[in-house]
Formats: sequence, C-alpha cells, structure tokens
Amino acid sequence: MATFLELCRRVHRYARIGEDATGTAPETVAGQEGVLAEIVGWVQDAYEDIQADQEDWRFREAAGDVPVASGVRTVDASVTLDDYDVLRPYTGDFCRRHILCAYSGQGAADRQPVWFVEWEDWRGGRYERGEAAAATGRPQYFTIQPDGQLRLYPAPDSDVVLTLAYHRALQTLEADGDVPILPERHHAVIVWRALMYYVDTRDKTQEPYQKWERRRKQAMRRLYRDQLPEPSF
Repeated sequence: MATFLELCRRVHRYARIGEDATGTAPETVAGQEGVLAEIVGWVQDAYEDIQADQEDWRFREAAGDVPVASGVRTVDASVTLDDYDVLRPYTGDFCRRHILCAYSGQGAADRQPVWFVEWEDWRGGRYERGEAAAATGRPQYFTIQPDGQLRLYPAPDSDVVLTLAYHRALQTLEADGDVPILPERHHAVIVWRALMYYVDTRDKTQEPYQKWERRRKQAMRRLYRDQLPEPSF
C-alpha cells in the first residue's frame, strides 16, 4: 500500500532533484516550497488524470446504503455517501435498471427492486399528479432529477434503506497517509505519470523521458486490462 507521501518520495528518487538524498524527501506533503512542492503537485495531478482517464474504471465503482425517513421522496445520496458522484443502477430482468430498497431493520433479505423511470417520462406524469402525489408505501419507482437527486414513488410509508451502486467522485490526495483508491498493484502508474510533469517543466531530460514514458505506457496497459469492463457484443 503506497501512501501519498511514499508516492512523492518515489518520484523524488527517480527525478533526483533538490538537495536531499534521493528518495528521502519530502518529509511531509504539507507546506512544501520549491521543487518539493512541485513533486507534491505532480503526484496530485497525475492521480487525478488517471482517475478521469476512463468513465468505467472498476476501481471507481462502489455500493452503499442510504437511509430514507418515512414520507421523504427526494433523496440526496451525496449527503450519506461522501464519495458519491453518479448513480450506476443495477440491471436485470431484460436489462431494466433499478436500485434496491428494504425497510429499516429488515436486512438484505427484505431488499426489493425499485425500477428506474426516465426523467422526461416522470415529470408531470402519473407519479406526481392527483392521488399519486400523496401515495405512500414501499417505493416501486424512482427517477434522477436534473440536480442529481433521486425522486421516489410512492413516498415510503416507513423508514427504508436504499442500496445504491454508484461511481465514486475523483479522490484528491491531501494528507501524508492518504491512499489512492486504485488497486495497490497499480500505484506505480501514478509515479510514472507524475514524472511526465517533471519532464514537461525541465530542459535536457529527453533520455529519462523516453524511459519513463515507456514505463508509463506499460503500466497504463496493465491498468486498462485489469480495471476496464469486458467488451459486450
């Protein structure tokens, strides 16, 4: 497991810049100046670049439970799930998209699907008009509003727990002990990408650039093979 600080020191070891012995600096990622501040920034930027490289990275997939109080129809999942970015509904029964819902305290055995309805079909439709607007029960349908919040129908007649599959937001490395969410075996790709930033800011570095770029490409190929979904036909 490589921490943010350890990744910075690995970049320092290869770049051989600054006055400290290679691989020993920085002592912390906080409050750095000069070349050590550059190293910290290169690692941060490299990691964000890699996370944003593909929409379907497996390491950005997650699942979590969101409690919803009785009578509440509009749900902001990001309040409960700190790393929530975009919903990735489950699929099944002729590829119908859904989330799962269980009454509070009942556990996984009580989970039932709540089926997705496109917002264009939802708004102003039968889920919001007349008696439907006041209906209660176990939620059966949901939509995603333009602001990203989930809207349920009917309103829960008791406290429930929604189980969501979602895409994680981009993680920013900030503290010494922060660990990237991509698998440990792929952490080296952050180092090689950070070294590309070093090359972009320095002259007379073409020889190491070619070596580091070759290793970056190799590491990215391994990441693609391991962390992208299988092609579907």
